[in-house]
Amino acid sequence: MNQERKNLLAQLKTNDLKANVPSISEENAAFLHNLILERGFQSALEIGTAHGYSTIWLADALEQNDGHLTTIEHSPPSFNQAKVNIYRAKLEQSISQHLGRAQTVIAKALPEDENYNFIFIDGIKKSTLEFFELASPRLKKGGMIVVDDVIKFKIKMKSFYAYLNQQTAWHYEIKKLDTDDGILLIERI
Repeated sequence: MNQERKNLLAQLKTNDLKANVPSISEENAAFLHNLILERGFQSALEIGTAHGYSTIWLADALEQNDGHLTTIEHSPPSFNQAKVNIYRAKLEQSISQHLGRAQTVIAKALPEDENYNFIFIDGIKKSTLEFFELASPRLKKGGMIVVDDVIKFKIKMKSFYAYLNQQTAWHYEIKKLDTDDGILLIERI
């Protein structure tokens, strides 16, 4: 990642903290960035753009792999702020932004044959199971799904955890990389 993007990300993180905008921790973002690079992932779907902090981290790695990120945000003000931040990061060619509910965008706006190596779910926690059920059929073989904030919001994700514990098609692991929370890494068995 170039220094200009690093500086922008530091500024965005500071602004998000001041404005109480939930964004992924720097530790988790750096982990996902490296994961995408190491695995050579070239296509990703992000559910929950917010102001674009995680989007820039993911897209930077995908750009280095000659890949592309599709991101979905339901809040018009957040979508518009992310658009500005993506432009400032000079990543608009590597990112397709969609405004709307992820449930609607995935079902109606994304091409049916568009599949992904990497899916990042960081939307409304009570809808995590619904996001997973809609997005997981689009995961390419050998790909990975990651869910953010899985410890502190576990109660809001009760149905998702119940689903994971009752199925046999997915292997999952929680990684606690920062002091704030953890991420859930999910792969098809």
